[in-house]
Amino acid sequence: MNYLGHKGVATATLPLILFPKEVLSLFNIQGYNNSIFNISSYLIDFSNNFISIINQHPFVFIFSIMSYWIGSTFIDFIDFKIIKKLMSKEKQKSQFYYHRQWTHALIDNILYFYLSIYFLYHTENIYFYIIVFYFLGVFTHLLADMITGSIPIFFYGHYAKKMSRIGIDRFIPTSKTTFFTKTLPKYFDRLSFLFFIFGVVLFFYFGGNDMILQPLLSSIF
Repeated sequence: MNYLGHKGVATATLPLILFPKEVLSLFNIQGYNNSIFNISSYLIDFSNNFISIINQHPFVFIFSIMSYWIGSTFIDFIDFKIIKKLMSKEKQKSQFYYHRQWTHALIDNILYFYLSIYFLYHTENIYFYIIVFYFLGVFTHLLADMITGSIPIFFYGHYAKKMSRIGIDRFIPTSKTTFFTKTLPKYFDRLSFLFFIFGVVLFFYFGGNDMILQPLLSSIF
């Protein structure tokens, strides 16, 4: 996918991150606070704290969204604009040498995320939210890449070794690989605008106007 495709996926996913309680209520999920590792509980607390901090610092929302979109595309920027240029001309012809490798490693990015929130964690620290949203953008990117291929589990994943990578092409028959790794990304890019619209609709459906936009606008004006 190109940058627009990844931003489309990120935009469609954003409302699900901002309003986890509302999303869970749609499926009438009971006892979500007792789910595995209480992930949903943490998301709800994060969402509530984020909305609360916007009332005090309205521009946190704007900077967080910018950070989120940057995170959704920055690792590809590094691959194609920096790492690729460091490769020999022969290796530049084959993307598997530099794309969806070091920058896309799942465990590495989880570790970076953990270290970032460990040192910055404080619900009143505005930089905490900006950094968290950056990594949320990264993880929407990694999710999209796993749906349309694979990413390394740790640091570098050899494409010929299935256990070194995680993604759809590790499980599907070889005959289906072309559809998921080439055809599907093209569909994601073409439908990117619809993902944007879908995200905006979800945002307002879950009450984004009353919960976020109105406090933001009233604080500014």
